[in-house]
Amino acid sequence: MASAVIDANIAVTGVTKNTNGTIKVTYKVKVKDAGKTGISIGYEWPSNYRLSDSSFTTVANTVGTHTITLPKPKVNAIGTQNVVAKLSGRYTESKHLKSVFNYPDKKEVTYHEVSKLEAGAEYFVVVGLGAAIEYYFKKSKIGFVLGKAYLGFITYYGLTSVGVIEDFPPAVVGQYLKVTTWYSSQGFHVKTEIWANKSSFDKKAKAIYVGTAVSKW
Repeated sequence: MASAVIDANIAVTGVTKNTNGTIKVTYKVKVKDAGKTGISIGYEWPSNYRLSDSSFTTVANTVGTHTITLPKPKVNAIGTQNVVAKLSGRYTESKHLKSVFNYPDKKEVTYHEVSKLEAGAEYFVVVGLGAAIEYYFKKSKIGFVLGKAYLGFITYYGLTSVGVIEDFPPAVVGQYLKVTTWYSSQGFHVKTEIWANKSSFDKKAKAIYVGTAVSKW
């Protein structure tokens, strides 16, 4: 969307989400003293998130190409960040530049032993990084619990089921699971490794199942 004052003073040429959670914005100042007009570049969250966290940096005054690195968010939110340019003062403008996904830059490993109750149930839950995973063993399917906070993260992104997985074994009492979860630019990853029991895991025996599923953004 065109914004008269912003477009007359600057042109954003690149917005990149870094793996450490920061955002690199490359822009060109067209007119001297562009920063003095009240133009800044930063990020904010969608209004429905109801998060007050945001960060803006005033653009440079010298004509030429410049770079701004927006800091990692203060809140542990998994969802969309909107990168925008704003004009503040007596006259205001706002221009959406790009939407990027914010997610943890680490992996979480969870161990789980299948109980008698879980083996006979439709599904059971294992908590991963920012989301809880539902394992539907009888249907060879993985699903996700949405909109809940796990391990200090608030999930705003609507994770979807990854559907049927070939060779997913039926749940048996005593099975031992190692569930590794992480996020990337492709989406939410769930790696599941299953041993017949904890003793087999402790002895470093070969897992009876190893598979990775991805819920795409």
